[in-house]
Amino acid sequence: MFKPELAVSIDGFGLKWLENGKYKITKQHKFVDDMTKDMRANGISAMELSTSACWNLEEERESFPAVKEYVKIIKNNGVKLNSVHLPAHLPFWDFGSLKEERRKLSVERAKWAISHFEEGEPNYFIFHPGITTSQDLSVREQMHEALAKSMEEICDSVSATICIENMPREELVNKASEAVWLLKRVPKLMMVVDVNHPLRDTPEDFIEMVGDRVKCLHISDRDSEGEKHWLPGKGILNWNKIIGALEKVKYQGKFTYEVAIQRDNVSISQIKENYEKLFSEYNK
Repeated sequence: MFKPELAVSIDGFGLKWLENGKYKITKQHKFVDDMTKDMRANGISAMELSTSACWNLEEERESFPAVKEYVKIIKNNGVKLNSVHLPAHLPFWDFGSLKEERRKLSVERAKWAISHFEEGEPNYFIFHPGITTSQDLSVREQMHEALAKSMEEICDSVSATICIENMPREELVNKASEAVWLLKRVPKLMMVVDVNHPLRDTPEDFIEMVGDRVKCLHISDRDSEGEKHWLPGKGILNWNKIIGALEKVKYQGKFTYEVAIQRDNVSISQIKENYEKLFSEYNK
């Protein structure tokens, strides 16, 4: 029977929109506390902490250190911090930028963020490639080279495992062939497959092409237009094929749900029920 251990991704930060169209990053201590207590109550012992809502440099400096407080809460509630999703979609988190100053700043910010965690916890740090994109193939090749250089520098600086996430739309690493190239180029780099993201490959094909370099997952469902982060079964993805691909590549990581918990008011018990149903149907 194939059944990877269940984990849940939760947000450490949120956004409060202000009247002038600007926003303020909010810290979510109570949410982290409540969710991790619910995890333990439902027999879930591992999680991912998402910090992706730290969206500007000034407030990131002010807010990001709260992750140390989150780690204490997580430990006190008996949950293992398996992975941390680092910030994304920022000018200074742009690892494939051809502007060397921006690329170097992105690498330094990454090292700064990782330094807030103790060695050995988490096991994995998850990165998006960045915001720079182009449909010009020659320019895109240069950006992937810049991305590879950034990931090499980060991988060489930490003991934890660094995972790059596959992207939808026109971002870098938006198809399996690009992921395979990058992983060959950077031997220490591993992969987190977000099954919402492949639009040019099926999720199951993407998993099989990347193979044993897949170390983490982001599990949720989508419609034909793109990512929605729904509970599996609500959208169009074929879950028996996805799970079958994971078994075929002998995946040994966590089965981490990255669903819109706050937006859709999804409970931990609903996630656990959904997970049990998926694997009950698969293992028949």
